[in-house]
This record gives sequence, C-alpha cells and structure tokens, in this order.
Amino acid sequence: MMKPCPSLWFSNDSCSVIGVMARLVVVILLCCLFGFGWFTPVQAQSLFQQDFTVDPDAPWTLEADRVESHRAEQLFEAHGNVIIRQGLNWIQADTARYFRDTGFALLDGNVRIEWDGDIMVGEQADFDLVNSVGWVTNGEIFLAQEHVYIRGAFLERQCEQTFAFRGAHLTTCDGPVPAWSIRSSEGDVTTGGYARMWHPRFQVRNTPVLYSPFMIFPVKTERQSGFLIPEPSYSDRLGIGLNLPYYWAIDEEQDATFYANMMSDRGLMVGAEYRHFNNLDSKGVWQADWLHDSETAPTEADEDPQFQGDGLTRANANRYWIRGKYDGYLGNPLWRTKLDLDLVSDQNYLREFKHGYTGYTRTHDNMVRDFGRGLRNIDSVHRSNAVELSRNWTQAGFRGSLFYTQDLRYWTDNNPSSENPTLQHLPELNLDFYRTQLGSSMFELEARNQAVYFWREKGTTGARMDIIPRLSLPWTTGFGTITPSMGWRQTFYAIDRHEQVPGIPDSVDESKDFSERGIPDFRVDAFTSLFSIYNLDAGRELTATVDNLGNASWSRMRHTIEPELTYSYTPSIDQDSNPVFTRDDRIGKQNLLSYSLRNTFNRRLDRVVQRTGTEGQPLTDDMTRIVTTYRDFLRVRLDQSYNLEEAKRDEALDRFERRPFSDIRMDVVFSPGQYVDLINRTWYSPYEHAITEHEHMLRGYYPGIGSAYFGFDFLAEVQDDIRRQNQRKREILRLGGLLHLPRGWHVRTDYKRDLLAKEDIEKLFSVGFTHQCYFLDFIFTQTQNEDRFELRISLKGLEDFLGLGL
Repeated sequence: MMKPCPSLWFSNDSCSVIGVMARLVVVILLCCLFGFGWFTPVQAQSLFQQDFTVDPDAPWTLEADRVESHRAEQLFEAHGNVIIRQGLNWIQADTARYFRDTGFALLDGNVRIEWDGDIMVGEQADFDLVNSVGWVTNGEIFLAQEHVYIRGAFLERQCEQTFAFRGAHLTTCDGPVPAWSIRSSEGDVTTGGYARMWHPRFQVRNTPVLYSPFMIFPVKTERQSGFLIPEPSYSDRLGIGLNLPYYWAIDEEQDATFYANMMSDRGLMVGAEYRHFNNLDSKGVWQADWLHDSETAPTEADEDPQFQGDGLTRANANRYWIRGKYDGYLGNPLWRTKLDLDLVSDQNYLREFKHGYTGYTRTHDNMVRDFGRGLRNIDSVHRSNAVELSRNWTQAGFRGSLFYTQDLRYWTDNNPSSENPTLQHLPELNLDFYRTQLGSSMFELEARNQAVYFWREKGTTGARMDIIPRLSLPWTTGFGTITPSMGWRQTFYAIDRHEQVPGIPDSVDESKDFSERGIPDFRVDAFTSLFSIYNLDAGRELTATVDNLGNASWSRMRHTIEPELTYSYTPSIDQDSNPVFTRDDRIGKQNLLSYSLRNTFNRRLDRVVQRTGTEGQPLTDDMTRIVTTYRDFLRVRLDQSYNLEEAKRDEALDRFERRPFSDIRMDVVFSPGQYVDLINRTWYSPYEHAITEHEHMLRGYYPGIGSAYFGFDFLAEVQDDIRRQNQRKREILRLGGLLHLPRGWHVRTDYKRDLLAKEDIEKLFSVGFTHQCYFLDFIFTQTQNEDRFELRISLKGLEDFLGLGL
C-alpha cells in the first residue's frame, strides 16, 4: 500500500508529479478568479467536488456554509455546518481552518469526529487529517468496540489505537452521570491492550469511594490479564471474607487464576487454577487451595455441631484441596485419555468451604458443564481419583484405568493409614468384543473381559480376571424380536496376601493362592414396537395465508408403544472359597422375569411464517409458508419384575412374607413446550398398596417474567420386605424461583426443608439489580450450621475484557 499524500488535495493512491501539477494549476486558476474572498455554499462544495473528480478515488469532500481561501498561508477557512468526509470517517464542527502544507485542521465549536467507529466530541480540536491523530478539549471519546467512554478536559488520539487524557474519567456506562467511573489525573488507553491511570479514584455516581496511586487494567474484548472483581462475604463460621482473584492470560490456549481469600476468623487461603484448551480433543482444568487454619478440632467436642457424631476429629491446621479434570488423547486422537483428581486434607474441608469462587459447589458445577462429570458427593469421605486410557475399534473396545480412592477416615490422625482397608484398582484393564454375527450363521457372539489388581493397606490383595462370552440367537418376526442368549463367567484369582479385616466378609481358603469359578447364565429378551398417528386438526387444517400469519397448531400426534419382556436365570454356584474384593465376587442365584412398557407421544406443530426474502413487501398469501416441528412432549415408562426365587423362599417366613413382585416404577417426563417441564419417578408397592418412593420436579419458565420450580422427594418406611429391611421414612421439599421486577431488579429464592423432621435444610434469598454497565447481587444463605452473606459485583465491560463470567 502506498503512503497517503500529506494533503487533503491528493488521493491516497496517486502522488505522481503530473497529479500534483494538475492540482496546483486548478488552485491557481480558482484563486485568480475568486481572489481571497468567500464562496457561497454551492461554490464551496463545487470547488472541492471539482478537485476530487479529477481522481475518482479521491478520499475527501467538504461541506460548509462558506469557505475562505488564503493562498499565501496555504490556508482554507470553513464556516457554518462544516463537514469533512473520508469514506465512513467524517469530521463536523462550527468552523474549521485547514493548513494545506501540514494537513492539520483546527476545529472550533460542537466538534464531532467519527474515525474507524470511534467517536471524539468536544469544544475545540486540532486534528491531523494525514496521520489521523489529534486532540479535543472538554470533550469525550467513545471506543465503540470496547464500549468505553473517556470524558475529560484534554483528550488526545496519539495513534490508531492509543488515546491519552488529562483530568478525565473512564466508564462503560451510558448517560451524562455514569453509575460508576474511574477518574484519573492523567493516563492513556490502548484499544486491544491496557489502560494506565495515575491517581485513579473509583467513583459511584460522582462520589469517590476508592483511591490508588496507580492502576492498570485491560481494555480488550479478548482475554487479558488483570484483577477480577473481588468477592466479599460474611459467614458466622468463617467471619468477614474477601476473595481477590487475579487472572493471567498466558496465551490463546491456556490461562490461570490466582486467589487470595482472606477470612477474618480462619486466615488467608491461597489458591490457583490453571486451564488449557489445546484443541477440540484436549482440555484440562487443575485447581489447588491451601489454608493454615487458625481453628482446629483435636477432639470431637471441639468440632462444629454439624460434624459431630461421626467419630472423627480434625487436629490439622494445614488444610488443602487439590482437584482437576482432563480429557485428551495419547499420541493419536483415537487413544482417548481421561484424568480425575480429587484430594482433600480432611473430612470437613469441602463442607466448610463450599461457597465462592473456589468452593465445592461452583467447582462441581463447572466440571459437570465442561467435562460432563463432576465430583463425588460433598459429604462423602471417599474421594475418587482416576486415570483412563481407551480406544474403540469397529468390533472391539479397550479401556485401561488406575482407580485410587482417598479414604478421609484414614487420612488424618483419626485412624492409622496402615489400617486402611479401602480397595484400590491398580490397574483395571477391560477388553470388550462387541456383538458380531458368526460367519453366515444366525448366531451372534460378544464378550466382556476384565483383569484387575486389587491393592489396599490392610486386607487381602491380589488379582482377578473375568472372561465373559455370550452367544445369542436373534429371531425377528413381523411381531417383534426375540433374542435368547447364553453366557459364561469364568473367573481366576491370584492372591498375594491373605489378611482378614473385621467387618469385611472374606471366607477365603488361605491355603490356596489360586482359585477359580465358572458361572453360566441364560437370558431371553423379547421386544416389539407399535405406533399410531392421530390427526388433530381434521376439518380445520391450518393454511398458509396472510390472515394465519403467526398462528400455530398441533396437527398430528404419534403414539409409540414399546413393550419389552426379559427372563434371566443364573444358577447357584458355591463361591465361598474365593476372596471378596467387590460385589461381583459373590453372584447369587437369580430367577427373574421383568417387563417394561415405554410410551412416547410426539406432536407435530405447524406454524405459518413469512417467506425469507419478502420482508418489507406488501404481504400476499404466496409470501407465507408452513414450518413444521416435532417434539416428544410426553414419555411414560412402567417397569416391574417377578422374582421366582422369592416366590418359593422358605427362610425367615416368620419375619418376612414372600414378596416376589417388585415395586411398580413409573417414569413420566412431560415437556409440552419451552415453558413447562415435569419429571416424575414413582415406586408403588403392590403389597403395601402405597407409594414407597417418589421423586418429583416441576419447572416453569416465562420470558420476561421469571421461572419457578417445585420438587418433592419421598421415601416411605418399609420393614416387612426382606430386600429393604431398614428403609427409613424421608420427606424433602424443594422449591424456589426467579422473578424479574421492573427497572432491572430481580429476586431469587431457593428453599429446602425436611418435612419429617420439621427442619429447614437450606434457605437462600437473593436480590439483584441489572444495569446497562453493572450487575449487583446480594445473596443470603442459611443452613442449620451457618449463616452466610455474599455480595457479587460485576462491572460490565471490565470483566468482559477478561473473557470470564463473574
């Protein structure tokens, strides 16, 4: 690209001698004809148009009420409604003086400059039309891409991306009196980079509330390093808290956040989070926090009431939590890898520090969102860690894993680690062969194979290998499919240490280091599918006309019924001489008949819409069309089984009567549209003649109004069933919602109550306000053991520059 000529009289692509001489001749002739007087608006516009028509690519035009030219000074003066244009860039002022030799324009009165989308306004300005730099006084700069306003006494555009200022304030708020701003005696801003400010004062409206001798923060729509919004809080357990995060944008594929969480009653917790996204197939998140706690609980009486009664104490002052997730591949993208990390210092840590940026709740939710899998329950004393390598082929699949379970009962001084009986899978190898037709026969063969080495500090250790082939014979008719199949489970054990642990069943013969078992099983599956289509708009079909534009109706409904019947049989095989590592080492006799009945209701919705490309034209019927969508609005499933072994049981009949039928389980998912969702699971006992278990969740949403949910979990007390002798009654109520109020306000509430114990489990109430340039959310959370207050502040624009949601 050629360098622009240093004058508005030359085009940007032609600076030849001939072009220069031609323009000079025009100037001399015009000056001789009109002298040094003034031109009428028409003459002034004609003058510049005549000059620029010499070259069709001429970049400048000027309009004004009148223009005066002074040949000796190479000066042009324009008065009244001055507008100078260069494509989409333009300058406006009451008066303008242009110096032809330097390319400078002095502007006075109602100055407005729009350049590359940015806007400068002020009382006076000096602007270099050649280099696109200049200054304005008592004005404002608006950076359009970043939506940042800079208002002050002196504002200067130093180059294409840098603006300097004196006595100015910066904000992302619209309006003459911003809701918040940062006022500074001097500073500069680089779009796509940083803002540097000397003696900045953070202001709410026009009132200063914070001061710093120097401040630097990113002014960029992409990720950029800098401090995130602090997170203040108060808790009667932790005291006054302030979590100050710093974000580091390492490069386009990785970043990190460092946390300093100050708690008045517990001390300073420091933490770090590292994220990397190498490509679509590889991503990871790693987090760690550490606290030297000012409070300890060397005896159970010193524990918080929430943690008493479990027989565990917490004498450690050094507390930490290390966690992470990784999805990627090893060498070849076909070899998939996964890593889960979850190590914590003690059994109380997660429950004490579950809120905030680095708390359990947000960490778990983020992992579910980003990786599709989260962490173990917050109350569990077992924390899961795993490394996995897997690959799938057309007819086979491999998965190799290392599973390590941290048992927090043996992690601190509660119990010696040498007594830890927790089982570790180091490693576990799985090789599965998918169902494949055997040659040209009707038979199909599949197999599951597993090899595991079980290790633990205390207890029997050794290896187990399972080889489980299955042969099936699918038979498809016009009424459905029947698939009988036969399987065999062959298991081999190799014991390298025999050690009995109290409370863990293990009747292994210690004289044998090697043992095996073989267990056959038989199974028959029968399945079919039936459907019917119903016409819902018979006689009143929706037609594509202007009168029906926007109308919609359900025109068809498809009802699909899928019954399935399964019979499975496993004989009783003596396994008492084998070790017990998992429940798979004791496979009991099974003689079970079960069924399921799935009902799916699908609706067809017809809607009349305007054809694309006809916007702005007078509508006719041929400009409309019908758009059809389909949706499964209702799904109902019933399941039940009949245990033939239970039907002829002779043991414990004096205490438990025979109950071969299981509870009837019904699953209902109702979703007629985008506004209502109902998920219901219910178990009904044919012997109790009552509901024994119930899970219910109803959600509603309406745009602009808000959302609400209602949930109820119920578990009945059952004592006369041999399969669930100690099922205790439970009733849990959950409800809440979000309501949008006028003027940007909203309220949110969540409530969870134990109806049986008549105790509130958790209550949350939040009041928030959304403004054009900031968001405030005050949150109050109350549990049986803690009251907590949080204030979340989000200055729109500043956190967006970091590419993170706060």
